[in-house]
Amino acid sequence: MFKISAILMVCFWISLSSLYASEKVFTAEHSYEVSDNESKNDAGRICFRYAKQKLQTEAVEFLMKERSEEMEAFARNDVEQFCALLIEVKTKSENWEYTDNRFSLHMVVESTIDPEVLVKRISSFEQDVELKKKIGKDQDQLKILENNYLALEKQISSANEEKVVPLRKERQIIFSEIERLEKIQYEISSKTKLVSENISTGMTIEELITIAGQPRSTATCEKPDFLNYGDIWVRIDNGIVVGKIPVDKWSGPCNRYTSAEKGSDSAGKTKALEDEDTIEKLNYSIILKTGQTIKTSSYYKVDDVIYYKKYGGIIGIEEEKVETIEEIK
Repeated sequence: MFKISAILMVCFWISLSSLYASEKVFTAEHSYEVSDNESKNDAGRICFRYAKQKLQTEAVEFLMKERSEEMEAFARNDVEQFCALLIEVKTKSENWEYTDNRFSLHMVVESTIDPEVLVKRISSFEQDVELKKKIGKDQDQLKILENNYLALEKQISSANEEKVVPLRKERQIIFSEIERLEKIQYEISSKTKLVSENISTGMTIEELITIAGQPRSTATCEKPDFLNYGDIWVRIDNGIVVGKIPVDKWSGPCNRYTSAEKGSDSAGKTKALEDEDTIEKLNYSIILKTGQTIKTSSYYKVDDVIYYKKYGGIIGIEEEKVETIEEIK
């Protein structure tokens, strides 16, 4: 009995270790000397940013070397931008020292990464041209802001009392903008997880948007409609969620799916809403730049998104994708 238990325990630990074998822990460290014009909070922010940059660079080097075949399809700059977005870095430890009338901070940061998952997420972002463009633009802006922030720190550390106040105000403005952009980036990176965990078939499109927010982009090929949330496409039929498709399995909106794939649990709602949509009068034609035409009973615009009624629900599409909207006479 003891031998059987021991064997089972060994098997358990082997299976457990193999489960996490693909994960890799990255660490980076940085030391920073605090100037007379800086607070501990200021020093902590700066030290973390330097350490974070080191860790992300190390992760990119690892991917480019260890996953070279998969990385061949991507430009290094894109990999750096996606890693800056997708890799979550946390402070592992920080040690303050006071020597020669000066404070110094030594910080260690870490991140646990599954390279296989990271490569798949990079691949999904690479395939979404509009999302890739937005990520690149935001990351370029973040890099400029961070460089300006660190440059101001050097000025503050050696500035006289008269110049310190305006420099600190300018630095705070820059830091506030950095926080704003990082919040946007976090929402992009976390939205897919939110959709995967909390969205289920049978939900209405209103429930979907309440939970996950507005989609990054949309696609339509008669029926059904698709809403994109990072590396997940949510399939909508007659205003009801009928499935989720990972981007790496996405083959376009006109790919046909069997009724079994759509899920039988929403069949009743789907049929009822389809009948309702057929009866409703179609008053407008939304003509897309791709040449596709979407007919709807009504539409409205909020910011840069045009929302139209279709299949018993509300679908949103970016205004830049629309060529014109014509009234059906």
